[in-house]
Amino acid sequence: MRNAPFKSAIRNPVRLKTGPATVISMKVKVTFYGGLKQEVGSKQQIIELPGESATVATLAEVLLARYPALAPRLATVAYAVGDTLVGPEHLLRDGDEAALLPPVSGG
Repeated sequence: MRNAPFKSAIRNPVRLKTGPATVISMKVKVTFYGGLKQEVGSKQQIIELPGESATVATLAEVLLARYPALAPRLATVAYAVGDTLVGPEHLLRDGDEAALLPPVSGG
């Protein structure tokens, strides 16, 4: 019987084991300065961002969703990654250290 292995495969299909879906995300350590740390409740947080790469704008969206009280302040903060001030389009990487710097006034 020439088609025997084929017929056997139809009757006894191989079941592939599948695990949970792999969720790709990255973690960024965020430091909050000035009054921002009171709004958040701590000076530093590890924030998980969706995807393999995200921008500072994505970080701001995640922070806004998690801490709605930051809404009026996020428009005026400066963002730093490492020791460099960056804009909203700056790409973040897993393990980056970001800081939110509120405006400074004084004389």
